Amino acid sequence: MKEKFIVSSKDAEIHSFVPMYTKILNKFDPTTVFEWGPGLNTMLALYTDSIQRIVSIEFDARWIKHYDERLASVIVPIESEMYTTFFGLEDIDLYFVDSRRRADCLLACFVNAKDEALICLHDAGRISYHSALSEFPHVHFFDAGFAVATKSSKIYDRLKNL
Repeated sequence: MKEKFIVSSKDAEIHSFVPMYTKILNKFDPTTVFEWGPGLNTMLALYTDSIQRIVSIEFDARWIKHYDERLASVIVPIESEMYTTFFGLEDIDLYFVDSRRRADCLLACFVNAKDEALICLHDAGRISYHSALSEFPHVHFFDAGFAVATKSSKIYDRLKNL
């Protein structure tokens, strides 16, 4: 078992998703994560026992700070079509969207993700993301800043009970 990752009170205040994302990681035991925007979410995933692989898409190399053999960081220009391409990684358990072009990232998840996948959205209260979120049959807002979408009613029922 990995040592516990301690989140500073400042990080927890800035990133309101921390408590619920931690619960989701621990209750759903994902083995694969695909994320746009490495950061605290990456560290939380790296400290989760079930995680075997993380693919992190970023447009700014300054945000790539985490080094682990399970983590593949890919620098992709924000305006590139490749930014929302899955690079053949459709069989992912959990997606974390916390970067630019979030609506495009959500739509890419809707089209490509397996039904049982969890799609986590940071800053979910922003109205500009709601149209893309509404494509999913099931969306649960844990608070104004964090929502999780899925195509699976069974997964959605588990989410509501967290």
